[in-house]
Amino acid sequence: MLLVEIWKKFKFDTSDEIVLNFLWANHEGTHGLQHAELNKTDSLTRMILDNFEGKYDVLENQLLLNVDEDFADTSVLGSHLDLLRELKSYRASGAILRMINTGEVDSSDIWSAIDIFLQLGGDPESLLPYFEKIGNFNVYFFWHLVKILHEAFPERVKPSLLKCLSDPTSTDENKLIAAQYLGSLGVKDGYLYITNFLKENRCPPYYTQSNFQIWNVETEWGLEVIRPLMHLAISEKHNKGTRFYSSPKNFLLELINGFAVKSENELLMVERFLQDCASEMSPKHVDAPQLLWYAEQILEKFRQSSNGSINIRKIKEIISLV
Repeated sequence: MLLVEIWKKFKFDTSDEIVLNFLWANHEGTHGLQHAELNKTDSLTRMILDNFEGKYDVLENQLLLNVDEDFADTSVLGSHLDLLRELKSYRASGAILRMINTGEVDSSDIWSAIDIFLQLGGDPESLLPYFEKIGNFNVYFFWHLVKILHEAFPERVKPSLLKCLSDPTSTDENKLIAAQYLGSLGVKDGYLYITNFLKENRCPPYYTQSNFQIWNVETEWGLEVIRPLMHLAISEKHNKGTRFYSSPKNFLLELINGFAVKSENELLMVERFLQDCASEMSPKHVDAPQLLWYAEQILEKFRQSSNGSINIRKIKEIISLV
């Protein structure tokens, strides 16, 4: 629209009614303000906001009327959402949820619309029906919703993650992410996917310290799953030349430490597990006693996390009574 370009360039006084019409010519999208600030360029979104300084209610009311209309251009809708976010228009959350559910928001912009909806006081739980209908697990907004919803609504999120894990169209990368979330939610399928990768490839599928606590599965079962893999924790062949964060040894030790810190009872399970593994592996593996040293290190960490006055032998006596 030529008039809009002239107004942006010369910034002449214009009636509010005409500026409100400029809303339909604003194609800057959901991140127009952010991009303009980063690139130090003029922004129609910013100019509209400045024009209504001190009378934001006029602009907000018009935006709320507009979002009930059909948008021929999704970038124009995105610009409306950007303005509503800037105005902190909590009245807009219902309309934004409706547009997400009906598909009025472009797929490339759904994640932004979700963020704006939440920033404007939208209830995360109301996003669950939309989330549960997603059938393409390779789109970014699916994982954006998983991140938002998995802690508060694990039982509603697990089925979609399990579908992703078994869907032949899911990428290997996304299957791994699904497995990490599932493991952290205590689902055995996720833990098995990850440990099977380690079994088949003799290397972990991701770096340690990933913040996914896949040891949230049942401890005794989880330890038995990795029992056949424990030779990788002492094998020079499989750890030589690897970074500490990508070695099988450190991956397995992170799992074992994760199990151990869950409770005193699980600490005892881990100690016995490492002792059993060392005994089983000793005939074939000269470095098997390393596992006993790892057990002592785990107990020492437990001692240090206490008040520092209990020795390892006393800890063993205490937890043996659990």
